[in-house]
Amino acid sequence: MDGPLTYFEVPPEWKRTDPARYYEALKENSQAAKSVLDAYQDWVNKLNEKGLLA
Repeated sequence: MDGPLTYFEVPPEWKRTDPARYYEALKENSQAAKSVLDAYQDWVNKLNEKGLLA
């Protein structure tokens, strides 16, 4: 795959045809979402510390 992945959906049929793959993909998506939210929170905290969110 070329370039960054911008959108990913876990095919619902994997739940029936390949449950291990389905749940691993859900886990990876959840971890990625948590990483983004953590980075966003760090960024907001830094802006707040500098008084830029008034």
